Amino acid sequence: MGEWSLTNAKNLSRILTCFHLASGLKVNFNKSKLLGVGVTNTELISLASTIGCQPSQFPCTYLGLPIGASISRCANCSHLIERFHKRLSKWKSKILSIGGRLTLTKSVLGSLGVYYFSTFKAPKTIIQKLESIRRIFFWGGSPDEKKIAWVSWEKVISPLNQGGIGIGSLKVSNHSLLAKWWWRFHAEESALWVKIIRSIHGIHGGLADPLSIKCKSGPWYQIARLNDEFIRYDINLHSLFMKKIGNGETTRFWTDTWLGGGPLSVTFSRLFQLESNQNCLVSDRSPVASVPHYSDPFSTVTNTINLITINLISSLSPNDLLCIHTLISGHVCI
Repeated sequence: MGEWSLTNAKNLSRILTCFHLASGLKVNFNKSKLLGVGVTNTELISLASTIGCQPSQFPCTYLGLPIGASISRCANCSHLIERFHKRLSKWKSKILSIGGRLTLTKSVLGSLGVYYFSTFKAPKTIIQKLESIRRIFFWGGSPDEKKIAWVSWEKVISPLNQGGIGIGSLKVSNHSLLAKWWWRFHAEESALWVKIIRSIHGIHGGLADPLSIKCKSGPWYQIARLNDEFIRYDINLHSLFMKKIGNGETTRFWTDTWLGGGPLSVTFSRLFQLESNQNCLVSDRSPVASVPHYSDPFSTVTNTINLITINLISSLSPNDLLCIHTLISGHVCI
């Protein structure tokens, strides 16, 4: 749109009018809102009245999600709790059997926050409040009347094979939905949003080093830090993805998982400590990787070990003394 000016606002209105004439889809300006950044309320109201829309300000809601608000604050997530309360009422828990309440808890209350959980990491307090709402409803109670809980809620939400009834945890659901962004980031390399993330946070999008992300309050920082949560359960997200090398210019030789079940920095940890450039790319360590007619130098573990040895020796300083023996079993001793 350009700078904040009446001319640009009128031009935007004309563009939307041309879109209506060309497609037959008309934009309702009465339901549209104009938001300004770094402008006074007087300028905002004046410009909004000129093009016939409503003035608004941040934070706001767009497509059901909060925009311009810190998601780490519980006050900005209150709308999610209100949605849970609206779906429940005192009479529902009274007339339904425990089987009916179980079905409603699974189908409605379990999926009500999926849209929100797939974008933002919910604060711990919000998760606890939502679980409290589900727990009270499941046992037939209400906000004004509590019922006896015969079994701990942690046991109830556990999977069937662990003695629970499979309701599922909202915290686990939130983390699982956010983890999908890791998969999408690696799988949709040509997507526009991936290119934007890489242009802001680097080629790896800050997933390898979340502390490099400058905005610590944004949703992408919470997604990048998700691996710290999974590590507590012995799950390393980095080891779950294996990259296709291609020309090797987007894959780190040591720290990315592109061969075997983990990064080479873990498989050959002692060699990694001797590496002078630990953030090197595959293309830096394999000048033949981009030659189409050359056979794949990474086709076997033995070839990979030999390649590591050759490139590592070339990167060592003259003062380093390295004695490497390649065993038949594929291990390397230093």
